[in-house]
Amino acid sequence: LKTVQISWDWRGPLSVDPGQIAAGRLVAAARIVGRGVATLDGREIAIPRLALNLEGNDGGWRGGIDLALAGGGTFRGRFASPSAARLAVPEAGEMTVTGADLDLALIRPWLPEAVDLEGRIAARATGHLLPGRRVALRGDASLAGGRARWRGPEGEIGADLRSTSLTLDWREETLSGEMTLALAERGRLQGRFRLPIPARLPVSVQAGGDLQGSLTGRVREEGLLTALFPGWLQESRGEIETDLRLAGSWDAPRLEGQLRLSGAGAYLPAAGIRLTDVQLTLTAEENLIRVEAFRVVSGPGHLTGEARVRLAGWRVVGYEGRLDGERFQSFFLPELQILSTPHLTFSGTAEKLTLRGEVTLPELLIFGPPMRAVIEPSRDVVLEGAASTAARDFPIALDVQVRLILGERVLVKVGGIDAQLAGAVDLQFQDPQRITSRGEIRVVRGDYKTYGVDLAIVRGRLFYAGGPLQQPTLDILALRTVGDVRAGVLVGGSLAAPVVRLYAEPAMPDVDILAYIAFGRPLSGGEQTSLMVQAAGMLVSRGQSVVLQEQIRNRLGLSTLEIMTGGDASGSAGYPGAPATPADVSSGRTASGLTETVLTVGKYLTPRLYFSYGRSLFSGQNLFRLRYDLAPQWQVETQTGSTSGVDLYYKIEFH
Repeated sequence: LKTVQISWDWRGPLSVDPGQIAAGRLVAAARIVGRGVATLDGREIAIPRLALNLEGNDGGWRGGIDLALAGGGTFRGRFASPSAARLAVPEAGEMTVTGADLDLALIRPWLPEAVDLEGRIAARATGHLLPGRRVALRGDASLAGGRARWRGPEGEIGADLRSTSLTLDWREETLSGEMTLALAERGRLQGRFRLPIPARLPVSVQAGGDLQGSLTGRVREEGLLTALFPGWLQESRGEIETDLRLAGSWDAPRLEGQLRLSGAGAYLPAAGIRLTDVQLTLTAEENLIRVEAFRVVSGPGHLTGEARVRLAGWRVVGYEGRLDGERFQSFFLPELQILSTPHLTFSGTAEKLTLRGEVTLPELLIFGPPMRAVIEPSRDVVLEGAASTAARDFPIALDVQVRLILGERVLVKVGGIDAQLAGAVDLQFQDPQRITSRGEIRVVRGDYKTYGVDLAIVRGRLFYAGGPLQQPTLDILALRTVGDVRAGVLVGGSLAAPVVRLYAEPAMPDVDILAYIAFGRPLSGGEQTSLMVQAAGMLVSRGQSVVLQEQIRNRLGLSTLEIMTGGDASGSAGYPGAPATPADVSSGRTASGLTETVLTVGKYLTPRLYFSYGRSLFSGQNLFRLRYDLAPQWQVETQTGSTSGVDLYYKIEFH
């Protein structure tokens, strides 16, 4: 027993006649009682009680062993041989092994951590030891009170093993047997096998020997896949019917027969879709497995497919197939809904996947909240202490060339944009993180409406010229028409760094273009200053927005005019060089991004007296400030708003 070590403490008589050993004979007797530990593959099994009886002389060997195992259960073995006792393995003999009430918990250390088995086993085997270290054994085993459990992050799933039995016959050149597994209310499986394992010690497999086996039955699955793939699948169900046969040899097996999956379904929470009426038929012949009659329904559509998998020995050496569909619900989330019609072919090996074809999106609906004024850090910013995400390679090599076609109902409604898109893009990649593309997506019709700005998208195109998918070239023109005047914005550059400029027919100053965009007429007073400044911040590029705000301030005769968003709104409300003030309406610290926007206008009433008025553009709260210079370094300020108070400041200038 090369993989087993047994050690024990014992007491009792052990007698050996040294004189007989010198003469080439052995006369021995032992009556040993003790306790021990069996070590198998580095794992220990406690044996609280061990009894060994042994007697050997010219008349042969006779002996027995009795074990009481931890957790209950007993194991008993008997051996008798007519061969004269020698210091060697007997040439022949008879043996009997029985086990009663053996706890399955004994094998728990060899099971995966999430798997647990319960039950008690009764087993019996009888056989012969033959010359040449050959054996002939026949035995059977049964399980009572059996239960299998799988523990996962989402809970536990179990199945009662109503009846389980196993018979073995090990003789000459094969090990054969039958197995029956009946699951309470979930079906039944029955298997037969004939393995090329010669009945000799030590045990080894005959690689070229005949291999035979079969597995038939029907099992109903309810929640097992949910436990295996927590978070990916929920409410899985289905019925599996199998009639499989194994033939060939150990090193060149052949799988034949059929496996059917019917009435299956599951819920995919990540995509928000429910798969129903899943049908699948696998047919095996020679070294080929065919995937036939595959069909799955989701929403108003379905997917169908077929495939062929080539085997060599026990491994996959190649596969090819196709996947087709019609209006298959791929996503159904509040912000994203997609129907897809794929026509794809695939082929490959265990090391590489090749994918070709096209995917049409007859319906694509994208919904989202209003745009938020978010300023992201530049690429050279390093967040100290932030967990880094290590780049992971895809498990197999990829060769993907797929054409993506936008159908008749591709609608985008996000950030004030309400548009219908059309076009097609050719995608190509060997790494999902680096997708290149060629093609064009265009706006069939669309509008941009947000907080008083109402523009019609008269031209909108995204060009893909072989670069990364997330970096198309933009060509967008959005206009507002007022009589003979058309005013709007022209967007160019890339999606990652768009360049937005004001545009008008006929030509006019940028301030007047912005006035036509914001409220349909030239700028004539300060009553709509907040809308003007907000439009400048939202529509044009950052540098041009600052210039426009300066032009508006000069046109209206103000000392300061600015619009602040998020953390910037917690500053001095337009007063040059003033320190930060307590977070009130000026900070606009509310739940959503746009409500953190504050417009502030200020005016020097005298060279030493400054007055400012701040208003949240969305909450409507007001803040009044009055600041007076007592001396070159001393200033006093009073404010009235959601909070009121007086502050005294001392100013230090560094040169």
